[in-house]
Amino acid sequence: MESLSAGLSVIVWGCTGGILLLLLIAIFFFIYGLKSVIHSECSATTTAFLSLCVSVLTVALIPIDIFLVSSMKDGNGTFEDWAADNMTRNNIQKDMQYSYYALYCCNAVFLFFIIPFVMFYYEEGDEDSTRSERCCTAIKYTTCCVVVAGVLLLVGAFVPWQGIPEAEKNSTKWEEFQYLINEFGNGKGFDALYFLLGSIALLGMLGIIGYTGIGMAAIPITMIKGTQSVKSELDETGSAIQHNLRRKNAVRRKYERKGRMSSRDQRRLQELDDEEQLIKRRERHLKSKQNSLAAKCGKFWRPFQIIAGLLLLMLSFLLITSLFITSLDRALHSLGPRSGYVLRQRHFPNPVDIILLYAQQVYPLDLVLYGATLTYFFWTSVGGIRRIGIWLCCIRIYRIRPKRTKPQALLFMCAMVICMIMALNTMLYTLAPDYLSYGYQKYIPANGTEPVQCNTQAGKDCVMTVTVTLMTKFLYKVWFFGACYYWSTWAFIGVFLISVVVALIRRRESSIEGRVEASDTEDSDEEMLEP
Repeated sequence: MESLSAGLSVIVWGCTGGILLLLLIAIFFFIYGLKSVIHSECSATTTAFLSLCVSVLTVALIPIDIFLVSSMKDGNGTFEDWAADNMTRNNIQKDMQYSYYALYCCNAVFLFFIIPFVMFYYEEGDEDSTRSERCCTAIKYTTCCVVVAGVLLLVGAFVPWQGIPEAEKNSTKWEEFQYLINEFGNGKGFDALYFLLGSIALLGMLGIIGYTGIGMAAIPITMIKGTQSVKSELDETGSAIQHNLRRKNAVRRKYERKGRMSSRDQRRLQELDDEEQLIKRRERHLKSKQNSLAAKCGKFWRPFQIIAGLLLLMLSFLLITSLFITSLDRALHSLGPRSGYVLRQRHFPNPVDIILLYAQQVYPLDLVLYGATLTYFFWTSVGGIRRIGIWLCCIRIYRIRPKRTKPQALLFMCAMVICMIMALNTMLYTLAPDYLSYGYQKYIPANGTEPVQCNTQAGKDCVMTVTVTLMTKFLYKVWFFGACYYWSTWAFIGVFLISVVVALIRRRESSIEGRVEASDTEDSDEEMLEP
């Protein structure tokens, strides 16, 4: 471990520190751009920022894991001097394992305790309540979430997990697979933690299907199609105001020579007045947009926007193609649903996997590409949430909008992002199984002379990343979760393809999409229109 020391440690931790700093800055501006300018709460904003930092760090740890196992071997398939000792390799992996456990536990604490507590604390805020009363009420409701987490932990600790099938203990099939289910991380406590995290990830897969699948299709296609012209929208707004005025005059003419107006027509007039106010607010925002610098530079920016949209759409199809190929490979060559569809060896070429494996030869190109992929998944996930909103039982309960996101909506969104990032681990494994498992490690097969890319048949000749080791063990022991994750990937592919068709035939978005809602106040409009 001493020789890993100087050069390698400086490179790894220097790059890691720089990347993490950029992530923290990006998350800060992301939260600051979403929080409401009117209904802002410091505790909610801080909690949202910290929870996103912890969840993003969970996936940001994966590239470090991949880099460490890749650096243990040279291009000839032999271990480096500093990694030749098996104890040294085990110590490195144990440190990485405990880092994962710490981040997983932090995610669970935010999801089941801190976020619910802050949300309920904010909900109970009024002029008559004191801080102690708000805390007591928030703790009372938060206890329900903690009880749910406790039940999941108890189920994970005492449920009979799948063991080694007696018929396969002496089979070649099992010999190729058994080293994946090693002794690291065994025990009832770890089983309980795995079950809790698996349940969180299962909820996250629903979010990935519903939000990421739509965002990955809609965002690039919207960039290609562009938004409606501000001038044409202003013309439509003027026509709408005139039409509204004619409808109100028609109602009033009915009572020119009559007495009191009926309650039904009074309600109708009130609705038309509200509609007129909404149209006028749209007009104000459109005029502000028309005079903005972005609108004046729109013609210059437009070609670059189209090119960026085309590139992102190609990236989306590349990711979907890789997911499809690996899912098909797992359907045909995996150990089946009772193993969580674990794939022992890749049979079909996976473009993303191949690109990342070759990019790893030019450090840190693979980390840049991997980081870009993670950023794209995060961006499209949040973009999908912004487009659709947060729904519960077919009812939209929150909207996510720049400068107008309420504290409850911000916290709810962060809780969803935590679940989706936990599920993203299994999605990334399907996206690039060899890269995520072994990086660029090579080994010399028993019947060969040339080094080849590591796979599960290499056994102890290769070192598997900690994230895939934990995932594979969990998916095998609780095969139900593995089967659900596998079929969720097919559902994600289907939602993406449907979303592409819908986005292509749908009318172009308004140039002020999401800025004006009937529930907005005049004060919030003034804040939004400030330069």
